[in-house]
Amino acid sequence: MGRCVGDVLTFFAVNTRPILQSFVSSHKSDTYKCLSVLPECDLTPPYACQYSHAAKNGGTPHLAVATEQGTVYIYNTAKRQDWEYEPQRTTLQPHHNGIFALSWSPSDELLATSSGDHLTRVSDVATCKTLYTLQKHLATVKCNAWDPRQEKVLSTGGRDGSICIWDLRTKAKKSSKQDGDILKPVMEIMTAHGGSTPKESGKKRAKNARPELGVRSVTNILYPETHPYGFISSGSFDGILRHWDIRALPPKHTHSLASTFDSPSDPTTSTSSRPRGIISLAASSDLLFALGIDSKIHTYSLPTLAPLSSGGGKSRKGWAYEHPHMRTNDFYVRASMSPCGRWMACGGASTDGRAFLFDVSSAGCSSARYRSHGGPSPGIELKGAQAGNVGALDWAADGMLATCADDGTVRVWRPDPEVWRECKADPEEARWNWSWAVEDRS
Repeated sequence: MGRCVGDVLTFFAVNTRPILQSFVSSHKSDTYKCLSVLPECDLTPPYACQYSHAAKNGGTPHLAVATEQGTVYIYNTAKRQDWEYEPQRTTLQPHHNGIFALSWSPSDELLATSSGDHLTRVSDVATCKTLYTLQKHLATVKCNAWDPRQEKVLSTGGRDGSICIWDLRTKAKKSSKQDGDILKPVMEIMTAHGGSTPKESGKKRAKNARPELGVRSVTNILYPETHPYGFISSGSFDGILRHWDIRALPPKHTHSLASTFDSPSDPTTSTSSRPRGIISLAASSDLLFALGIDSKIHTYSLPTLAPLSSGGGKSRKGWAYEHPHMRTNDFYVRASMSPCGRWMACGGASTDGRAFLFDVSSAGCSSARYRSHGGPSPGIELKGAQAGNVGALDWAADGMLATCADDGTVRVWRPDPEVWRECKADPEEARWNWSWAVEDRS
């Protein structure tokens, strides 16, 4: 795994909650604006972001941010003094519609962007040119992920309920220089999480006919380190996760396929009368975390996908992370795991720009140790720096966290105990220059 803050995190027995409590963000040097490409507005909301692989391993912290207008900005978020100018950013325009997902290739040379125009485009970071257009989905493409072991292979999931697997080495159809080469998927999984296809859902039903299940969106795709030949997907309908072994999938299949295996139960039903969908996935070496529409982060074991969480709050039946102020009933909200695998961050659906941090290092421990810990560690709240929903967010090395909000801004947070103590000592004076972490006392 990567690093967070110093070598102390090599030993997960060390309590690092005080580090999360010390996160601060400068109003002058930690703010980045998503400029609009349209004359009628100054800023545009960011929908997705991701730090490069180099950034997660201690290199230059390049952060790619995708916007509602189809623009991608690449910022250098290295710490700077208040009087220093922002380093020159790189700008790409792969789409003219909202980009809902982006990801760096394993080498950081390519960026994949998925949009409301039903397309995924692969761009060269150095030249800012589109190399490939991936064309098959029938609705908004909600997620994409590169195979970490194969530079030219990636998967996409869409609102049409399908998953497509692409190989950039396959024969492509030549197109305009602006669009790059057009590719078709090498494999396709229809109705990956059940339901019906868009075509079936749109058909008029006969009287007394069995009602259609509706289209179930694919919300996230993740390649875990423990499975070199497969990936895990989540859906908008429930908390059931599915593992797919690429070796077991026939090429160019256009019908519903059986996954290799599913999670055996749905943790979102433990405190709800109906299942709730999963918004975002993140993983450590042996655990998988799933942010649900029920405002909880549920925990699953790898490689079995068995849920370790069956509730939260007062029920305390398992490792479900939550916060009294955390609301995630919005499919734009995301969660992210720190490079060291110890900390989790997630956004929030609110008008005052809230994000939340959790120490997840004790997740999945024995029941005796669980009781001694009193259940999952309480969350830390980040607020006051931005306005509107905080949707996308991601970590770099050394505890650097970027959060994106509806007000068109990106904020960077870092642990700084000295500044945090100054803010707590004189909050009225500090609020003009800083925002800082708040611990819930309820």
